[in-house]
Amino acid sequence: MKYVFNAIILLAVIIVIRMAACQDTKTTESGVETAKTGETDFKGARLLKTCKNYFSLPQSVVLDEKNDIIYISNLVRDSADSGTSGYVCRAGLSGEIIDTLNIPELSSPKGLAVGNGVLFIADKDCLVEYGIQEDSVVKKYQIPGAAALYDVVISGEGTVYVSDSEENCIYKVSGGGAEVFFSSQDYVLTGVLTFDDGFLYAASDNKILKISEKANAEVFKKLKFTPSGIKSDGKGGFLVASPSDGIFAVSKDSLEMIVKKRQNIYCADFEYVDQQKTLFAPTGKDNSLEIYEVGQYFKPAK
Repeated sequence: MKYVFNAIILLAVIIVIRMAACQDTKTTESGVETAKTGETDFKGARLLKTCKNYFSLPQSVVLDEKNDIIYISNLVRDSADSGTSGYVCRAGLSGEIIDTLNIPELSSPKGLAVGNGVLFIADKDCLVEYGIQEDSVVKKYQIPGAAALYDVVISGEGTVYVSDSEENCIYKVSGGGAEVFFSSQDYVLTGVLTFDDGFLYAASDNKILKISEKANAEVFKKLKFTPSGIKSDGKGGFLVASPSDGIFAVSKDSLEMIVKKRQNIYCADFEYVDQQKTLFAPTGKDNSLEIYEVGQYFKPAK
């Protein structure tokens, strides 16, 4: 009986410890589901919040630094059958939804970029320019030949680049028009990124490409996974998302997983804010936005 009693006491202690470490999440009226306090399931980041109840296959997220808000694109995969369309919503930095942008005839929004008071949205075969102060669409760039616009980025000079994952090319948008900047049937181009070094970097197949101003490409780094979104880590390296694996810190000589993919959840694109050491990751199949703290858990690229 003594051994049985001790076993029961031990089991009770274990249950109490597990309950303390895995508190239930709480969902507020704004759709913000607070993550478990101190959760460190992932090697390089700590999950702070999971925001739900407002997303439908979220694809991309971008920071509007001037206004301290984020924009999230939502694909709505069944739009062709239901008569609905994709949308872009606006949220605070802690995940509280503010509203949905009024953009008529938005089809399949994916990549987002903010610069000079404008939100650019990659939408299947056109690039939407949305005036943030005007709170309305300023212009739509119809891109001849475009099939599946994927990601968009703005260079320091204000030039806009947008990738097409089906046509395997990158368009350059400037002066009111668009033209093919880079094209190759050897690569499937997804995420794009510009750096102050004057090069354009693109996620492609199992590699990162480095593309010069004259559209000459070289392999910057080979990867063991298929990349989609790509961002600067603020230290001269990259953060790269893989829908099938997670999010990685990548440099010329190193690679480290910082967010591990969980079952039935994938992340195609994300936003990283180096000043706040915060990572925003839309998880498509889970219809949620996850917010991570990377600070002390993140090892800078070498």
